[in-house]
Amino acid sequence: MSWNYPDEFRDQVTFEIQVSVDGGDLQTLDRKKDMQYIYGSPDEGVTYQFYVTALSDDHSSLRSDPASVTIEIPEAVEDPVDDPDAPDDEDPNDIPDPTDNIGNGDGSNGDGDPSNGNGDSDTDSGDNDTDNGDSPPSSDGDGDNDTNVDDEETTE
Repeated sequence: MSWNYPDEFRDQVTFEIQVSVDGGDLQTLDRKKDMQYIYGSPDEGVTYQFYVTALSDDHSSLRSDPASVTIEIPEAVEDPVDDPDAPDDEDPNDIPDPTDNIGNGDGSNGDGDPSNGNGDSDTDSGDNDTDNGDSPPSSDGDGDNDTNVDDEETTE
């Protein structure tokens, strides 16, 4: 800590530095001409109140009112213990491979709506044609449920 004192009187005084730990009795730490003091080993979870008093070098009974400052040293926050069995967190800088999630595997467009995503509930283009070119015909129309138009039932 450091403090100021008027330049014109600085060579006539010595500074007394005292401390009270957690509200206890005052302890004198030092008397010195310098206007700074370093408290070497503060403890965690402790409150320190420091006092600085100017003492006259010429008249031992002359003292200033003390200036004070209170400093609380917080308890140390312990780092969480790493569990070697816990899964590693993914690196937030990892960029996912866009080819890893092509489609969603359930035939829908992935938005939770079972429709095809174009506003109607058909799975084709939205019209009611029997053949829009998206899928093969289910029959060639000759009654035998095949798609071969060159079989013996074909008439010319």
